Amino acid sequence: MLIYSDEYVDVICNDYVSDLVVVAFGPLGQNLKGDSFWGRGLFDKLKLTGIGVRSKRSIWYQFPSWPKAAKAIRDYCQGRKVITYGTSMGGYAALKNSASLEADVALAFSPQFSIDRAVMGGVNPTLHKYFDPELHADMEIRSDDVSGRAFVIYDRYTQDDDVNAKMIEAAVPGVVRISVPFLGHEAIRAFTDSLFWHNFLSAAARGDVEEMTRLLAEARRKAPRRSLMLAERAYRRRPEKALDVFANSMTQLTKFECAWFYNRLSVYAYKAKDMRAAVNYAYLWEECVPGGEELAAWKLKLGLS
Repeated sequence: MLIYSDEYVDVICNDYVSDLVVVAFGPLGQNLKGDSFWGRGLFDKLKLTGIGVRSKRSIWYQFPSWPKAAKAIRDYCQGRKVITYGTSMGGYAALKNSASLEADVALAFSPQFSIDRAVMGGVNPTLHKYFDPELHADMEIRSDDVSGRAFVIYDRYTQDDDVNAKMIEAAVPGVVRISVPFLGHEAIRAFTDSLFWHNFLSAAARGDVEEMTRLLAEARRKAPRRSLMLAERAYRRRPEKALDVFANSMTQLTKFECAWFYNRLSVYAYKAKDMRAAVNYAYLWEECVPGGEELAAWKLKLGLS
């Protein structure tokens, strides 16, 4: 059901009524239509009330009419416990917009503190192009933007995410950082089990940091994505071992995760001036996910048609 719409966002809710409402902010690059929204499949499986804020532009959910959208969401929630939730751009919004939603908990996976080059310097360089001075002036997350308990979940070995998490912690006293090492920026992809989410959301609603940390660590250890990230990190030192680890995990990975791995290996080979390997890995990347601007640009760089 559509509960709010304007030129910037659609706000959609599912058909379940529960005491807990999760407001989900999708990441960059979502192109969903109809009544679908990021996270809906999970909320439907858990029979939780889910509200999806579906962005029509790459604006980090900062726009003049947000107060109207927030009021529509508050009115729909009607005093129930609210968790805001998102990753990357959506993780930023889960924090930045939590006070306006009177949220009890904010769950931010791999969020940005800002995408303003003047604030971030060399951090988040690929995101600076989305900065719009009219929409994003003073977009940094501040303490009065955040309500209730706030959690930042991220991979401390992913440099940009580590910097962002520490900047958020400095700006928002009381925010809790929980690291999930070797899962990368898209760490949230490691957590796919509905039982995990049932238990994790329940722990978050209670503010049980110890249980949240335990659940994340347990799921992280079992995640094929962890093997993928470890293989990528090991490749430059022990390429044969890294490829063995990847091969053993490959059937459990998505085609996009496999494409990412071959992308990294092609880049490493190119930097090592091993053009034959760089080309081979580029073709393997293309086999996983044909097309796309990034692949086309990389093939051009390698002199491939």
